[in-house]
Amino acid sequence: MRPSAWLAALLAAAIGASPAHADNAADRYREALAFLVPALSGVGGATPVLSDDERRFLRELPAVPTASDRERLAPILAKTAEARAILDSAARIGRCDWQVDRAAGIGLLLPPVGPVRVAAGLVRAQALSEAMGGTTASAMTSLATLGAIGAHLAQDDLTISSLVAATVTTRMAAAGDLVLDGGGVDAKQAQSLLDSLGSLKGDAPLRFGSAVRGEWDLVATSLRGPDAQESLDEMLRAAATAGAAPSMTLDQARAELRSVRPLFERAARVLEMARPEDAIAEMRKLASAVEGGRMGPLATLLAPDLERLLARKIEATRELALFLERLRSIAEGKVPPEDLPNAAVFLSGASAGARALAADSQEIVGVLRVAPAA
Repeated sequence: MRPSAWLAALLAAAIGASPAHADNAADRYREALAFLVPALSGVGGATPVLSDDERRFLRELPAVPTASDRERLAPILAKTAEARAILDSAARIGRCDWQVDRAAGIGLLLPPVGPVRVAAGLVRAQALSEAMGGTTASAMTSLATLGAIGAHLAQDDLTISSLVAATVTTRMAAAGDLVLDGGGVDAKQAQSLLDSLGSLKGDAPLRFGSAVRGEWDLVATSLRGPDAQESLDEMLRAAATAGAAPSMTLDQARAELRSVRPLFERAARVLEMARPEDAIAEMRKLASAVEGGRMGPLATLLAPDLERLLARKIEATRELALFLERLRSIAEGKVPPEDLPNAAVFLSGASAGARALAADSQEIVGVLRVAPAA
């Protein structure tokens, strides 16, 4: 069993990360990915520890694992213990720099967000297993690691990274609710996890605004660089695939660059608004102007799916804020210990287990169908 969250923090302060990786979590992630999914991460060439089926299983693992799920998960956790220890150490490092070559513009080599998402799924599965098994202290440490992975992903200032960070943190909050519903979290543990998740507090924890500004920089670099025509052709092909391909020469694109920059800045500011209703109204106006062609063909070509980005940002930020508020209430003693256990979590587990049975057997345990959406 791993130490509790507060003890892990004490150990981290006393021991610290290894000198070679003391200031960059990305180096630690590369080690873990080389062990877990080398073919996906582009590092190492060994056979991956996680098979395609196991990665799919982790991705689809329900919020309340059944007994069958936990049985299948046990050997996966056993053989990935080394990688998970590396992920835990990465979580204790504040900075995560994948050293993305932004000079390459839109042709840059993206950070391994897909493999990192696989690693996050593994940590989530561990947290769920620990929560259902009653090892609350270990589950809290897993939640801290999962939150750190989300925060690290959002440091790239790329929309794909912020989107994946939103998925990771949303699933962390859902797993965290399961842990809190179990009733074994005391005020000290809640405060320790709150401290660990400090970088995810505030109105813009997933940096969607910074990501849109980062996308603008990549576009501008591409259309001003020596391979500008090739970059424009790639953008036009992508637009054609999506069903909207304006005709445009490189000279036209370059002439419109300056007028398009305010679009990205305005979108970034909307994504940083604290009030969702205000952000939704402003983003609708902006999206309508782009779609209607009022901001020019380059804006139509380049603008990301603004309303989708905003919706994802609002959803993830809301779920994260609700979980952090639950933690804060426990840490401040506003929730009496006797009110913490949630019977629904245990009934949900029973119901999920019933659904895993054959159809004729399910009739016998029909009384357990108290949480059909679990």
